[in-house]
Amino acid sequence: MTGRQKRVYGTGLLCSVFVLAWLGGLFATAPKAAAQLSPLRRGYFTGANAGAYSPVIHCHDASGNILMSLTSAMTDKDFFIETVKQNLTVGRADRCPGTVQPRDITRNRTGAQFIIQTMRGVRGAPAPRPDAAAVADWEMLVRQPDVMVSWEDYTFTINSAYAQSSLNDDTYYLDRATTTKALVFKQGGEIVFVIKESCANPIDIYDGLVRHAPTITASGNCSAVSGRVIDPDSPGAILDVHVYYNVAGGIPPGEPGWSGNAFAISSDASHNYSFNPADYAGAQAMDFYIFAIGVDSSGIPDGMNGLAGITLGPCNNATCRLPSNFPATMGVGETYYLKPQIDLDYPWGSPYTGHPSLPPSAYNPTMHVSILGPTGVVYDEDVRYDAGFPTPGTRLTANPSGTNGDPGIPFTPSVPGTYQLQWSLSGLLNVTCPGVGSFETGNAGFRPYFEVVGGDILSGGDIRAWNRNGDPAGNYMGGGSQLAALAMGNVDDFITGAGLPGSTAAQSGRGLAFANTTASGNRYGGGYAVSPPVPTAPPQDFTLSGVVDLATLGADGTYYASGNITLHGQLSTGRQVTIVVRGGGNVFIDGNITYGSYNAADPSSIPRLTVIVQNGNVSVRRNVTEIHGVYYVQGSGAHGNFYSCTDTINTPITFTTPDAYNLCNNSLSVYGAVSANRLVLGRTYGTYHTNSAGTPVAPAESFLYTPELWLAPDGTSSDSDAMGRYDSFVSLPPIL
Repeated sequence: MTGRQKRVYGTGLLCSVFVLAWLGGLFATAPKAAAQLSPLRRGYFTGANAGAYSPVIHCHDASGNILMSLTSAMTDKDFFIETVKQNLTVGRADRCPGTVQPRDITRNRTGAQFIIQTMRGVRGAPAPRPDAAAVADWEMLVRQPDVMVSWEDYTFTINSAYAQSSLNDDTYYLDRATTTKALVFKQGGEIVFVIKESCANPIDIYDGLVRHAPTITASGNCSAVSGRVIDPDSPGAILDVHVYYNVAGGIPPGEPGWSGNAFAISSDASHNYSFNPADYAGAQAMDFYIFAIGVDSSGIPDGMNGLAGITLGPCNNATCRLPSNFPATMGVGETYYLKPQIDLDYPWGSPYTGHPSLPPSAYNPTMHVSILGPTGVVYDEDVRYDAGFPTPGTRLTANPSGTNGDPGIPFTPSVPGTYQLQWSLSGLLNVTCPGVGSFETGNAGFRPYFEVVGGDILSGGDIRAWNRNGDPAGNYMGGGSQLAALAMGNVDDFITGAGLPGSTAAQSGRGLAFANTTASGNRYGGGYAVSPPVPTAPPQDFTLSGVVDLATLGADGTYYASGNITLHGQLSTGRQVTIVVRGGGNVFIDGNITYGSYNAADPSSIPRLTVIVQNGNVSVRRNVTEIHGVYYVQGSGAHGNFYSCTDTINTPITFTTPDAYNLCNNSLSVYGAVSANRLVLGRTYGTYHTNSAGTPVAPAESFLYTPELWLAPDGTSSDSDAMGRYDSFVSLPPIL
């Protein structure tokens, strides 16, 4: 057979009927739409092979004449919808009053189902038959304001028909190009569905009426994002809202499917939604893609999703944690471990410690630390950091090794002066600490100390100095006493038993400190009641005033002064002199005080100087390096002070004095003893720590209780030859 069979109904209205065998390759014209709702020659609802074909919907008048299944009047949506529904429910429309056979009722009901589902874009072979919800959805789609219905000539190449078999199904098939009147549905000026005038056959294959994506808005900040969602296809529905963030490649096409960077919320009954972006946003600026999940009139997702976007951030603000552990005062040559920190509003994930192989510059954000010293930049590097162990935290801490337990950035000031620290983040977060153009400041200098040799030190208050305190192990360089230290207050950074042999306890720095039962760290003892010696002034023999050169004192005895006096010079061999300053007078030592040469085998040749200041001060000029004698400085408040570095009487050089370090940079050795209400030790010579600046590791002040104090006559009647001579001296431990 090479032609087409046509079946003529009544008045000559044509509804094509074909035999299946004709259709294999007879026509090559392609369908108008690329979409394929259902395979050709397959039952739309059953998926089975279709047989011979007949009209989708059959219609005739009361006289039995065949009528067109559609008319131009059906451009009225209400009329069209009602006609389809009548065929769906009773198998015929009111406009087709003729008696119909049962087989036509079945055909027409199936035809109405076919029209409804294909207009909805439901894929066939097989497709579900429409239920009440599907019918309501179809009606909603037809009634959309942007759906326009026209009656016009239309040329088609794909036809459809009812399969005349037991299938009770409709199918698409390939037809010759034919022009016919048709009901044409358009949206946005584009054809979306066509139904042929005769037989109500859907012709060509379109995706069906277009659904509308929900409308969605989004606005907000790092604290809250909110918006409104409405689906025109189902205006009363509460919609799901899917939020994506950090999506690779930018805006996703449609809804990309769930991933690790997504979460779901819902709109409320008023069509509003909201979420807190800070729960998801990190340090960087972040794009949020917010999808409103569209639904049909039954509330079932229809694949039409609305999209809104918003860019926020960085939401994770960085704040400088101040102050850092940068020391305000530092010792030259000493090493400090710096751990500058930056706090975040929200936890930071990766990278954090545990990744030592990751270069610091690969950390994002990158932490940078710089230190400016007296000679220029001394440190300027990117550093690793940790964000808390074992889980990410809200504090970034410099961690140069990238491992747990890292002590920090090692920093050793090599010269004295002011050092400035600044640290920052760059990349995903930007902050400069303590601020742009600002620095944390630390001053490095030497740590001068004093020592006591051959005797004890007693204090009614604290004893404080500088000492290495066993760091490294066994190194107690710095302030200390060769023998004991007794203090009513605390003994801090000042060891006892310096240089003496003995057990580990004796070498601990606290062996001869009283009381040392609570010694710990840099505290070696204290809290031990002591009573300072209170000498009795001998009767007056002579008077003194003004500037006194000790070499001019030609007689042994007691010299009284009623005002300020100045002392210097060498006390002659064998001279025994006591100077008592009364009436609030002060002593100014403006030059070295030494002893004339003597024979140790002849104690009577050993000079002895005793100075008693009853209510004043002793001031030692800054260039004096050596004094001999015993000095008692009595008084309280502004009196009773022994100043080791002054320019003039009662004017000690302090840290506020310009160029104080250089002015007092001479060592002072006291060969004898000092008893004062307060020792003000101002010499800056030396330091307790090795260094590359060339400053010696040596004491600034040394108090040496020398044998000349033991052997020399004490100026009393007990030192006469009649009382005998000393045969030996033994230093015994204190009796507790």
